[in-house]
Amino acid sequence: MPTSQTWSYMLSHIDATVLDKVLHVTTYIDANVPYVVLHENTC
Repeated sequence: MPTSQTWSYMLSHIDATVLDKVLHVTTYIDANVPYVVLHENTC
């Protein structure tokens, strides 16, 4: 069985990875949504 120290390390590592993915997706959306909206409005 993993110790509580191992669990907390794993959980914090998972959290960091998930947060990193969320930040990347949010940045991607922020960068691309205005372009898509403008593009659709001008067509």
